[in-house]
Amino acid sequence: MKSSLYRTEVADLAKVYPTGPDRELPVLAPAEIIRAVNESAGDPESILRIYLSLQYWKDQSPETWLKAGQPGGWPAFREQFPLNRIAAHITPDRSNADIWIELLFLICLNRHADRDALKFYRRGVASGWLGYRDLYRLLSKAPGPTKKASRWSLAVLWSRLKAALFSRLYRETSRAEISPTSIPADSEFQAADSTIARKPTLAFVVPRFGTGFSGGIERLSLEAAKILAPHYHIMVYTTCAKDYLTWANEWPAGETQLQEPPITIRRFEAQTRNLHRFVQAEEELKSALHGKGQNPATSPTSKDSTGDELLTELTREWLIAQGPISDSLEASLVKGARSREFEAVVFFAFQYSLTPRLAPAMVESGIPVAVVPAAHPDWTLDIPALQRCLSGANLWITSTPEEQTLLSRTLRQADWPIPECMPGGLPIAIPEKSGPNSEPDTRFALYVGRLDPSKGVDQLIQFFLFYRMAVQDPLDLVLVGNPAMAIPEHPSIRVVGFVSDDYLNKLYDEATVLINPSPYESLSIVLLEAWARGLPTLSNGNSDVLEAQTARSNCGLCYRDLAQFIRALEELQHNPGIAKNGPGFVRENYDVESIAANYLEAMDYLIASTHFQE
Repeated sequence: MKSSLYRTEVADLAKVYPTGPDRELPVLAPAEIIRAVNESAGDPESILRIYLSLQYWKDQSPETWLKAGQPGGWPAFREQFPLNRIAAHITPDRSNADIWIELLFLICLNRHADRDALKFYRRGVASGWLGYRDLYRLLSKAPGPTKKASRWSLAVLWSRLKAALFSRLYRETSRAEISPTSIPADSEFQAADSTIARKPTLAFVVPRFGTGFSGGIERLSLEAAKILAPHYHIMVYTTCAKDYLTWANEWPAGETQLQEPPITIRRFEAQTRNLHRFVQAEEELKSALHGKGQNPATSPTSKDSTGDELLTELTREWLIAQGPISDSLEASLVKGARSREFEAVVFFAFQYSLTPRLAPAMVESGIPVAVVPAAHPDWTLDIPALQRCLSGANLWITSTPEEQTLLSRTLRQADWPIPECMPGGLPIAIPEKSGPNSEPDTRFALYVGRLDPSKGVDQLIQFFLFYRMAVQDPLDLVLVGNPAMAIPEHPSIRVVGFVSDDYLNKLYDEATVLINPSPYESLSIVLLEAWARGLPTLSNGNSDVLEAQTARSNCGLCYRDLAQFIRALEELQHNPGIAKNGPGFVRENYDVESIAANYLEAMDYLIASTHFQE
């Protein structure tokens, strides 16, 4: 955002929340859920309400969920749940099979169905070769399975394993980058063009780089490179990966050259991630950090790597499991620093391993370091090694003042020095012409982003379906993005996947509201894109960034719970003009000239750090 707006304090946050009385929530109490199942005739609406109520108590009130069916808690509730009623409803000709499968996962396993599981069981139920009792045995781990059931369990396990492998390793990507050169991975890179080399050189280090990504850090790094390319020779160090879950090498290793503007991209092979080991390493590190009910980052020994050898080792293992790990990339960057191939290094995303593993080495070698943290409230901010990395940088480049406040508060509480911080941001173009909204019978709310529980999409679906029940509004929900979670089928929910820019623009023009349910954001690009088109937004107010962005723009509303979500979404349906000033707000504060001025000022400061260190 424009530097002046970045430094302007938001005065009134209360204005972004809806006013007026709450509607009665259509949520069933735990005891009512059991009665509703017994009384249900299997109609889709009652089944949906039962499922949503279960999901609500589990996600929104874990204590209530765990106490359900007292005195035995959730296990007793599972025993009381009338599973025989499910047997009567989970039949191939029922459109609510997805909901019943989700019910079995919640009741039997105390978790939601993952994407591959829902797809597999849905197909089995629909085809008739998977009966309810087989499914129940698989999910509940009922004692004394028959030999046939055991064989069936192995068959299901193997089929799901194959499905997961094929979907991850052999999936096609919808967009491609420019063709790479034929430079092999183990060769010395060719020297850059002499006309480019006369400019000061900046090294960008980012896990993934290019086009066709839905992630914000990838777009931020690409736009920053384009903005700075006319003034600096940009040399990007990145991996061959397209998938952040596996880090599988999909691009060829070697050097490529973007021509307009000129950007050098050096790709290196990364180690494929072991997801099982990653989950295990993350749980072990979280336990070490918070197992004793305190934040080790504030302890007297947190700055001393020898003060807690276990925490140090668990952090090292977590960083390796987190990835991406590329020995060739690390060696090339260290070699470039020693030979002074670049004047400064800019690291993107502090929590991926490239930044904490390489930034301290750059600082030690005398190379100025800037970090674009992309930080949001997250347990990784408690890791002393990441705090040390952030503190040791010469400069932070943040997208919002709320991100800067979060980082400064975290390091100040742990008694770490706080480096200089300057605004960066992302330029947002104003479409030349916005089309009219669609007809009332095709009204829909729009979500754009990764379809992932960490982005709040599971809660969005739950809250949206409750909204339809409470308001009796035929509004639909369109989800744009690649699914990383199971999404139960429902006639009001459309998953369109990864779409072209033209089709996305069409959806923006026709939607009545854009919803961002993520509780963890450092900058919401989709809010800015919606406002650029005059489209109202509804955002998760539990994110300080989304709350403040909305307050600055006056182009939408926020919510913190189900009641506010229902009231705000209903209010926005009756007040579509709330975002009429959105294009002007974006044009004034997110134009390319203002964002370029931010980055150029930041790089001037960073390059000057070289002379200060000398």
